[in-house]
Amino acid sequence: MWNNYWTTLDMRFLDSAHVYYDRALEIDPEYKNAISKKTRTYLDQGVYDSVLVYADRQIKLDPTSAEGYQFKSEAYRNMRKFDLAIEFLEMASDRSPGEIWYHLILSTLYCHASDNCIEGYKHLQKVLEKDLGRAPNVHYYIAWFYLNIGEYDKAQKYIDRSLEYGKTCPGLWDQSRILQAQGKYPEALQYVDENCETIKCAGSWCESLQVSSLRFLGRYNDILEISENYNGEGIYKDVIECHKVLSYWKLGNFNKADKIFKDLIEKTVLDDLDKFQAFRTVELRYQLAGLYAILGKRDKAMEMVKNYSQDIFNDGKIDCIPNDPFYEVLREDPEFKALLKNKQKERASVLVQIKDMEKSKEKIVD
Repeated sequence: MWNNYWTTLDMRFLDSAHVYYDRALEIDPEYKNAISKKTRTYLDQGVYDSVLVYADRQIKLDPTSAEGYQFKSEAYRNMRKFDLAIEFLEMASDRSPGEIWYHLILSTLYCHASDNCIEGYKHLQKVLEKDLGRAPNVHYYIAWFYLNIGEYDKAQKYIDRSLEYGKTCPGLWDQSRILQAQGKYPEALQYVDENCETIKCAGSWCESLQVSSLRFLGRYNDILEISENYNGEGIYKDVIECHKVLSYWKLGNFNKADKIFKDLIEKTVLDDLDKFQAFRTVELRYQLAGLYAILGKRDKAMEMVKNYSQDIFNDGKIDCIPNDPFYEVLREDPEFKALLKNKQKERASVLVQIKDMEKSKEKIVD
């Protein structure tokens, strides 16, 4: 659930799959399994309007089943309609209250996507009451929640368990982010260097994670060397290109930075943002906002900050911004400084409330 990475070859097979699902539905228009598979295939292809149509067919055939509501939630989430994503996943959870994944994803949606971490924590409490087992992704999502609210010790606890039970690419990414949020940039880079190639992440996560730590260490020539030898594509290429622009700007080659931004970033990145799952574009939106300010497009930078505040201030980024070269210009902007200060106050309030909820829970258990 939620983690699907497809190559061009895979996508060709997904197109072919529709032919056989359609033949099955010609024979029996109410064949639930074919409708379900077709809905999932559209979801994997990113054809979200069709996901909604076929998910509605599922719900009409069996209103008591959670799956149709889950599919609609996933589609709305990737369309960045987070309120609807939450609404339909709550409906799925009502129909399958014992499903730990629904509560786990709801905790993330509430906290990351709608800035309602208190409601998210209520769902997380239901997860923590269960036997979590040894599934890496369960512990990863718990770590992600704590990363969002700045509880880095707890985030580290659960990411350690996630990586102990199975090293995954999302786990590797969050370990890097947890270290960066605490200012442990050499440790983040070392961890990536020691583990990334062994995990064999889809796409080209390794280079993206490497340049992410290198920028905090001011190693811009190393970033340029990685970018020149980089052969990836899509979202990972765009992250590398953002770092390339930053590096040329920091090294004083302003014309080259501006040219790369205009010729590559604005054409490639803005298209890619609409092609990928919403949470996979978080890092890219964060970097773009900073770059717009660096290259003198302050109004565009603030527009992105306001429109995508969840992407700018969550995932530990609120603690990265004071030292992040991407935000060298923007963090001196009075309006941005006020927004950052307000977000810091909000997070402090959330932490107090969650600690009170934890204490209340402990009293009940005692």
